[in-house]
Amino acid sequence: MLIFYLLLFGFALYKFKFAGKNYYAEECLSRDVTDSIKGIFIWLVFLSHFASYVTYTNTVDLLGYKISQILGQLIVACFFFYSGFGICEAYKKRGHSYIKAFPKNRILKTLLHFDIAVLLFLILKLILNQKITLKNTLLSFIGWESLGNSNWYIFVILALYLLTWISFSIIKNNISAALSVSILSVALIVFLYFTKSSYWYDTLLCYVLGMWISLFKDKILKLVTKNNIVWFLSAGTLFILFAVLYLIPYNSGLFFFNTFLLAPVFCLLITAFLIKFRISNKPLIFSGQYLFEIYILQRIPMIVFKNLGLADFNLYLYFISCLAVTILLAITFRFLLNKLDNIIFKVR
Repeated sequence: MLIFYLLLFGFALYKFKFAGKNYYAEECLSRDVTDSIKGIFIWLVFLSHFASYVTYTNTVDLLGYKISQILGQLIVACFFFYSGFGICEAYKKRGHSYIKAFPKNRILKTLLHFDIAVLLFLILKLILNQKITLKNTLLSFIGWESLGNSNWYIFVILALYLLTWISFSIIKNNISAALSVSILSVALIVFLYFTKSSYWYDTLLCYVLGMWISLFKDKILKLVTKNNIVWFLSAGTLFILFAVLYLIPYNSGLFFFNTFLLAPVFCLLITAFLIKFRISNKPLIFSGQYLFEIYILQRIPMIVFKNLGLADFNLYLYFISCLAVTILLAITFRFLLNKLDNIIFKVR
């Protein structure tokens, strides 16, 4: 699969720009750029999930798989970071009216879209005559369990949405509300620590970081872009910190810091990089805009084609088929859900 990592890298370089002596301070967290970064990472998620349905034997394919192993949970870190950032930016612009509509526009809509996708996986399991239980099925509709679909990210993001709504509904001061979200998020981490695996919570703080970056964005960018020396020292420090955290051994007592700080530092490092280098193009923007649909539906063609024997017949044909059908499903799913949303959420 190395060839597909290289192709993705090529897409990242398409229309790539360097600011030279200037900065992309106003663009580094713009919608087009963040959608492009999300576009890169959603396909890294796709490649990572695809690896769980196949066995690599070719040296080149194994090298590609190694890239997924190296990145690990970092491939979803920016999803949380940009979500927290975007929500705080929207609140700053629209105020309490945004929070008032938050349960409908964010929480319920996301849950509805997720549940429709889960229903598709339930139907697929029934068609394939796979074992299901009532408890597992019911818990799958809130993301606590799975019917073969990706679930943990949706559960966590919905929980964070709920904590955000509670905090900003009760507390009117932006900083105090963000502090409340931070404290409640730590409580959520503790809960998940005792109930789920580490991947459920090791990137969660990126959401909180995104909110804080939004609140102090202007001051931070003004400081970092004071001159090229300041930017270089900032980016260099983040890179060294990231490297140190990444290299902490798993069995070390210091691995606690790796678990909770690696992903937030990774997000800051990417943001520092984007101050000088611009990544934005239509294919990546499209992928980022369809992040939810690609994320939640990609396992359907993987499951179907594997059961049809395509994975054993030809690995690359299997991959290309899964990729093409995922894109088609994402576009169709979004189109149909938009129609449904117009009926459910826009009726006065």
